[in-house]
Amino acid sequence: MIAVWVRCLKPSANSLKNVNAKGIALAKAKGNVYRGRVPSLTPDKAALLQDRVKAGEPKAKLAREFGISRASLYNYVSNARRKIPVRPDA
Repeated sequence: MIAVWVRCLKPSANSLKNVNAKGIALAKAKGNVYRGRVPSLTPDKAALLQDRVKAGEPKAKLAREFGISRASLYNYVSNARRKIPVRPDA
């Protein structure tokens, strides 16, 4: 029974990938460069967040204040340690 479902769903998954690829190609052709999701914080806010984390403020409080999840907060902090820049067009 599961094998039947897999056979039925596989073509639709492939067609979704094709539709996404066509949309991305069309956006690139128009000049609207496909860049993915926009970051939650601007570079200035990300720098402020990192400074406040270094100062020892509670991370849960900072996440609520900046309107991001704790997971996003930890991503911003770890990316700063690895010197990964935040996109400037946020």
